[in-house]
Amino acid sequence: MRHINGAGLRHDLRWLCFFLLIFCCQCGKQPEQPHMKYAVDQLQDDFRQLENYLRRHARYFTDDDELREVSARQYALITDSMSLCEYSRLIAPVLAAVRCGHARLSLPEAVDAWLEEYGNYLPLEIRVVHDTLVARRCYDNKAAIPPGSVITAIDGLSAFEIIQCIKERLPADGRNETYKYWQMNENFAGVYLACIADPEEYELSFVTPGDPFEHTVTLPAKSRKEIRRYRVAHHLIEDHKPLVSSSFAADSSYAALRIRFFHFYRGLDQFVGTIDSFFQNVRTQNITNLIVDLRGNDGGDPLSSAYLLGYLLGKPYRYFAGHSAPFYDELKGMRESPAQPFTGRLFVLVDGGCFSTTGHFCSLLKYHGVGTFIGEETGGSYACNGGYEDACLAHTGLCFTLSRTTFITAVQGLTAGRGIVPDYEIHPTIADIIEGRDPVWEKAEELIKTAGIAGITALPPFF
Repeated sequence: MRHINGAGLRHDLRWLCFFLLIFCCQCGKQPEQPHMKYAVDQLQDDFRQLENYLRRHARYFTDDDELREVSARQYALITDSMSLCEYSRLIAPVLAAVRCGHARLSLPEAVDAWLEEYGNYLPLEIRVVHDTLVARRCYDNKAAIPPGSVITAIDGLSAFEIIQCIKERLPADGRNETYKYWQMNENFAGVYLACIADPEEYELSFVTPGDPFEHTVTLPAKSRKEIRRYRVAHHLIEDHKPLVSSSFAADSSYAALRIRFFHFYRGLDQFVGTIDSFFQNVRTQNITNLIVDLRGNDGGDPLSSAYLLGYLLGKPYRYFAGHSAPFYDELKGMRESPAQPFTGRLFVLVDGGCFSTTGHFCSLLKYHGVGTFIGEETGGSYACNGGYEDACLAHTGLCFTLSRTTFITAVQGLTAGRGIVPDYEIHPTIADIIEGRDPVWEKAEELIKTAGIAGITALPPFF
């Protein structure tokens, strides 16, 4: 379910398969597998229907001339029958040209079920590091691709060509790119299948660490079920983690709050209780440094993010601007902060996955000058489209999210279509990823330690 406020993505396999965002769709025809061909006239008819739907989409980030140009270019490519996956790759650049991170394309439920059982996925976990494709682990015991190997090409496409092709097809707000890279890193195999190809075998060229020579290997494709079975057998499946977790340094030098999603539409009271309890412990232990880790948090309920914001601002504030979407009127007026807010040093850890409601939250912290941001540019900021409805194409059954309005926070001076740029911009290296280091967290601890060495034991409020 997508909520009218710009809810975060649900991280199940169905969403991750296509733009990390595949969900069930009951509309339109549902072929049992994605290779059934559609006639040219059917594809053209669906394309025109897509264009009509997009005329109703919120235009906050859209360049209409660019959208028309991309639509005309892609429509001209419909010269022969196509399978569902081929067609979805053809229209993906049109959705991306809307420049809305919520303009997400999805496959019919029956096709997704087929891909779960029989889909041709690359059996390799890949991370994109400084526009380099890096192998983290292989899901094929017969293949010898050491962790840290740089993938130079897949099926004849260079790493540069692959990344550019994917970026052309992934949704994001405005000119933001970190949200696209985050999607790639969440599930590169699913994104590759959705954006480029799904061959029965993948031919990879790669360079291993410390070896200047290029090697080539052919990997048989695996289904999602096979990959998951491998991950379970090798203890690579992590246990379910709570949406909110906290910790306290042994020496009481800092407290940490990790929020994976603001998805508390049906559990707001529980969230409020958790946050109240956490800050009570912070006061009891006289903690003066706080780390709030928002990495990968792609949105949720603004009522929950607004409640946390009150603890960090510590003064009356307005969440949404008066001209924001006609929803959540209670967040457009002045709101009171809790009686005992946090008044120490705040460090906010962010990356491209900070989207939708989390982008709103970060924009308000930035606007009020509260907190030190560490990590990568956020995927969202002060504005995002919402007010969703699902639209499905008549012949292929492809669906997408149609946003009808725009939610805007009560800030000024931020750049439309770009995220919040951190005060300390840190990108993990290949070595960090392979060895499991977290340089963003380490930077926060370094800043806290530096302040302690300087003799700072307590700080006045930020305002």
